[in-house]
Amino acid sequence: MRRKINFKPVFRRRPRAVALAGTIYNWSIELDFAHATVTKRLRIAGIQFKKGQKIPARHILAALTGGYDMSRARIMMARARILELKLAQMERDLIPWEEVEKTISTTAMSVRHRLDSLPAEAAYLCNPSDPEHARKALEDWLARSLPLIRAETARLRAASPSPPA
Repeated sequence: MRRKINFKPVFRRRPRAVALAGTIYNWSIELDFAHATVTKRLRIAGIQFKKGQKIPARHILAALTGGYDMSRARIMMARARILELKLAQMERDLIPWEEVEKTISTTAMSVRHRLDSLPAEAAYLCNPSDPEHARKALEDWLARSLPLIRAETARLRAASPSPPA
């Protein structure tokens, strides 16, 4: 037969923490900081106090060291600012697809017009004694070159990524 053991848990009391507190004057002497520095850092940390009020050590420590949470917040704000700057730079660098197509089309049309006018304008420079023969030769060259240019353009367009939707 088993014996039943009567078990009573023992609750230990946690020792009470002694709250260290002192006036700004006491803390400035104890920590070897100027009174104005302690006051300024408390205000920056957002800790409100009155003259002669006792301030707990945790508030003094947070104010003088900047506090872990405050330093994390500063780091996160700095990272967010860096990301904002990078995004702004990227947005300035990117051009809308429609604008790119319009610019390329306009440029290609002006090049095509110059190529079409090349035989008439350059014939005399190529062969001053017989400009008509030079014009005919340049027109033949242009007639052979334009299909090659179109084919190369079509090949490049097929290989390039599709425009964004």
